[in-house]
Amino acid sequence: MYDTYTFQGQVYSPAFSEPPSPMSTSSDGDESSNESGYPPKVYTPPVEAFVNKKPRFPTIYHEALQPLSPCTTLSVPQGCVVRPTHKSHVDVGLQNEFLALLRVSDLSKIEMFLREHSEDLDVNQFNEFGDTPIHEACVQGNLNLVKCLVQYGADSRLSNRDGFTLMHLASFSGRSDLLAYVLTLRNRDHSRS
Repeated sequence: MYDTYTFQGQVYSPAFSEPPSPMSTSSDGDESSNESGYPPKVYTPPVEAFVNKKPRFPTIYHEALQPLSPCTTLSVPQGCVVRPTHKSHVDVGLQNEFLALLRVSDLSKIEMFLREHSEDLDVNQFNEFGDTPIHEACVQGNLNLVKCLVQYGADSRLSNRDGFTLMHLASFSGRSDLLAYVLTLRNRDHSRS
């Protein structure tokens, strides 16, 4: 059954050739009975494509920390009251003067201006960068200005155009006293709604 055979001047022996496979073309297992004169082909199973089964992130927590896509809409918590941010009657000249005072950040002038003109102003108006005055005060880390703006009606629940809330901005400022005050505002707002 496993006799040596000669092909193109070379002697092939079963001891030095591949063993017969169960899928070989010979019916009786005799390798020398191939019609073409070539050694029989050995069956090799098809190679499957490699599939990487390693997860993209090491844990589910790493995956949860990935940033959201810009078009993601988060759900609004139950019991949240949505109020309009703009007043219907605002004096444009006084509003521009108020915004100019905010850029200077003189607290005594801002407080005096708000005392006189708070009825004709909108302290929750967004600027060209998508921030309200209270957002700007939080970025600056100005706790006294934040307290003054809240006293005159600044809404602490608004987020800016980029989606940052007062709590985010206060923590970015690095002022722990400002963050503590913003957290008390948040607790007060949750108890009212």
